[in-house]
Amino acid sequence: MDCHLEACLARDGNARGGGGLYVSGGPGTGKTCSVRLAAQEWCRRDPETVIVEINCMELSQRSVAGLMQHIARNALRQQGEDVAAHHDGVRGASATSPASRSCQGLAAQAVVRLAQLSGRVILIVDEVDQLFRQQGNRTSAGSNGSLDLLFSLHRLTGAPALSVIAIANAVDLLDRGTTPVTHGLCRTLLFKPYSVDQLRSIAKARLAAAGENGTAAEQALGRVALELRVRQVAKRSGDCRPVVYMCEQALFQASLDQEEASTRADPNLATPRPSTDQASELSPEKLKRRRSDPSTNDPLSAIKQLPLEQQVLLCALVSADGEAVQFLTLCSRFKEMCKKLHQDTSLASKQAVNGALSALEQRVLLGIHGVGKRSAGRSRPASCPPNGSGSKHVVELAVSRAAVRQAVATANPMLEKCLIGGA
Repeated sequence: MDCHLEACLARDGNARGGGGLYVSGGPGTGKTCSVRLAAQEWCRRDPETVIVEINCMELSQRSVAGLMQHIARNALRQQGEDVAAHHDGVRGASATSPASRSCQGLAAQAVVRLAQLSGRVILIVDEVDQLFRQQGNRTSAGSNGSLDLLFSLHRLTGAPALSVIAIANAVDLLDRGTTPVTHGLCRTLLFKPYSVDQLRSIAKARLAAAGENGTAAEQALGRVALELRVRQVAKRSGDCRPVVYMCEQALFQASLDQEEASTRADPNLATPRPSTDQASELSPEKLKRRRSDPSTNDPLSAIKQLPLEQQVLLCALVSADGEAVQFLTLCSRFKEMCKKLHQDTSLASKQAVNGALSALEQRVLLGIHGVGKRSAGRSRPASCPPNGSGSKHVVELAVSRAAVRQAVATANPMLEKCLIGGA
């Protein structure tokens, strides 16, 4: 990654003026964190370099054209200019200029805005696979254009020295379906799943960084339970986030226990805390406090920002008999809830449910696992196939059902009737 930045942005005359890097690998393998750290370290050495970061999950129009518009608006925002006024100007130009409505025209506008920020720009585009939709075994762009255009931005007239770093889970996106990227246009970097030793090191480092609180948390977890959880995560997915979340939960509980011990020793030192619940679940009060604490890495805090269909899908999961549900059974439950809420039942198609589950899995709210002989105990290598083979997979909540139920009800009270009806 450092070599890529050096090749694109170096001042010593060896820079090629720009280029692309495609970073891929499974969820929770450190792709985004590593890219951010590398970019920040470069900017520390060269303060004139500007970082522009886009997450394609946030795009209202998930297409290459929508990405180009968002890049331009993001650059304007970083300049502190009136984004709305410029956006109105762009729309006015689009009405009279067919070229400005094309991906190429939007890309030209984007590089002009980037050049106004700085002569050297690092453009990070996360979850870039959201720009493409699945059609059976084929992948097609959301509109005209492909990733070729993204990785060619540095070649457009007026572009700054530009490093484009695209991040996605899909390892084969550059070669897949109807939108392959021209060979040699960008480099690739693969992040492999974390091993048992790496996950164990991550857990111990996170607990050690918390000092005495971390020691208490590690003792509460127990060495055997910690080791089993680490090995389980390594076998299923190699995703570090469940391990980090486990440590955060243990640290949070240890902090509460310490406060309660202080309160019992001297009631004047602190206000009384509510009594602890079962170790596997958090009370509504603790959930509320945890979600309001920005220092924690709580996947439940993202539920209120989720699209309605994903919230309803969580309702279908928490109202099931167990924490693991077969894919086809979940589709049926989800369809029933869509009817109850007068939502479009096409949202309950296998393909749509598959996409929603993938998004929820990336937020560490659930896991999707195979149940066949070859895949038992392992996460499937890609999203559940929407062609019927999803019946061989089960969906399992990654956090307690009671916690998800409380978080959904708090985020969207309208869904309480689904939760009550399915209880």
